[in-house]
Amino acid sequence: MLHLCVPCLELNGYGLVIAGGPSAIRDQLIEELIRSGAAYLTADDLVLHEGTRTVFGSPSPRVVTNALGMQQLEAASVGTQIVRQCAVGLILVLGEEEAEAASSLSDLERPGKLAPLSMAQTTNELLRCRGLSGYQQGPTNGIALEMTALLVAGSSCVTASAPTTQDELDHLVHELQALLPPDRRRLAVLHRLNLEQDPIQRVAGQRVAGEFQSVSHMMRFDQDALLFAAESQRIEDSDRTSFVPTAEVLTPDQADQLIAQSERNAVRNRPEAWPTPSAFGLTDCPSGKAAQALWQGLAVPEIGKAGDMPSGVAVELLSRDLLQAPQATQDKVLHAHVLAQRHAHEVAGALSWVLRVAAEVDVQPVVFGSLLQVWDGRLPEHFTDIGQLDLLIRNSEIERLLARLGTQGFQSETRKLSKKAVDTDIEYNLRHPAIPEVVIALHATLAAGPFGLLVDPDEFHDRAVPVQVREHWVKGLHPEHRFVAACVAASAWQTSESISESVAVGTDDDAHMQSVKKLGPAAPSIAQLREVVMTAPSSEELLMSAVECSSRLGAASKVFSAVRQADEVLPGLPVWLVQRARQDAGLPAERETGLRSRLRSRKSDRSR
Repeated sequence: MLHLCVPCLELNGYGLVIAGGPSAIRDQLIEELIRSGAAYLTADDLVLHEGTRTVFGSPSPRVVTNALGMQQLEAASVGTQIVRQCAVGLILVLGEEEAEAASSLSDLERPGKLAPLSMAQTTNELLRCRGLSGYQQGPTNGIALEMTALLVAGSSCVTASAPTTQDELDHLVHELQALLPPDRRRLAVLHRLNLEQDPIQRVAGQRVAGEFQSVSHMMRFDQDALLFAAESQRIEDSDRTSFVPTAEVLTPDQADQLIAQSERNAVRNRPEAWPTPSAFGLTDCPSGKAAQALWQGLAVPEIGKAGDMPSGVAVELLSRDLLQAPQATQDKVLHAHVLAQRHAHEVAGALSWVLRVAAEVDVQPVVFGSLLQVWDGRLPEHFTDIGQLDLLIRNSEIERLLARLGTQGFQSETRKLSKKAVDTDIEYNLRHPAIPEVVIALHATLAAGPFGLLVDPDEFHDRAVPVQVREHWVKGLHPEHRFVAACVAASAWQTSESISESVAVGTDDDAHMQSVKKLGPAAPSIAQLREVVMTAPSSEELLMSAVECSSRLGAASKVFSAVRQADEVLPGLPVWLVQRARQDAGLPAERETGLRSRLRSRKSDRSR
């Protein structure tokens, strides 16, 4: 977990983080916001957990007994409403009281007036508030950068000079109350840069870093980027020599130059066919204007069939001019995306409906699958197309919930997941005439077979994390379990170990994993493989815990199989995990040739 020494309130249903500024003025602002109706989460310790956008306060508010003998949460002041968690949607960075026109954050005509702050600057300011020193155990700089950028990507980021009068304070509170989060999360792509051979240079020619002995991390936003140099970086000046991590805000051009430099210096562990449309938005995938030349000649993958590349990804590629397509194809892609967004709206509405009914019979579903990726994933919401609504229900509660949903007009179908299905191997698919296109699947466990028999379903419920979906707080599958579930789903229908044997090869322009041939029942789809990569924890500790969990639940072989398939076509999985997955199948730790070579070889063989 990552600790940020910043206060956080809930304002109009959204988390508001306040960083910077004199502590006394920050405290006054908090009190004014609370008097105006804001709820309290934490005064100085915001806790971020990897794999979820939900944030918590530490230490948790204490439970005290009031004058009437009733227990209540102790707040910062009398009458304060307390929340246990929130989803951050607003971030305010205050300038110092003494800051004048030369302030690096803002140059405001009137104190208390809000001005936009870039995502890289906001991320940098929050990382300066890390609660642990470099000598204490905590997330590495790369992990901290990724976790903080995820928080920033879903927030409206603003700055203001610290108010010095009551009028200025009131004006700032009024502006904050009118501030809304962005309509959707923004794109933030993590790049792992190998810059060992060359130093990083500022535009002005001043040296930022000398030698690099390990990978640097850069978060590329649309308007700028934030570079976190390798933790073993050597910093030198005329006065001192020391080993310290540095963060640097870069322009888009500077960021793209570093990405190109890293490409020249080393070949990273990713497919040789690069870039691929299906990898857009994932780690190391170029997204800026300078990358347009890399995408030339690539075709838009087929859109509209189950398991295809998400329609939102195709729309982004076209809108950024990274892919070119005839107008008819662009219209088809846009139409598919409109339908997908409409379906996502209906599924979210269905969830609200089921939650209300479930509350009546004291049932708490756990959400997993594509809906969870939309509302609590790493990428913007429209990068994931929602299929059915997957809900995990305790086996002893399913019949009770089905009966109550039946009184609401829901029609249920029973589906056996195995020939000799036990109670936990039965899935219930529900539909309602008012939303005929929405399928609500009730599960007692995440999968059939040994996994379903060995696992204790209570573990999924007990470790579930709170996730905000619209105005509701729901229980979402724990990030560790999300990765295991994604791997199980991707390998459930797998019939071939090597994805290269199931790639549909077309022309040289579109031979980049545009579709997957069906072998037997089906091969893992692009959407399933993307979910494997997106749910894989970035920190080695959490990922090792997930692998251990899969072994304990009897799903280790499925996890390793899914990892091997995903690594063949998508970047982002840790090297050690891929090597372990390949060794599990008796394969060399490293691939001998990349995807592009294998595709060309297969095409050559077919032409003979």
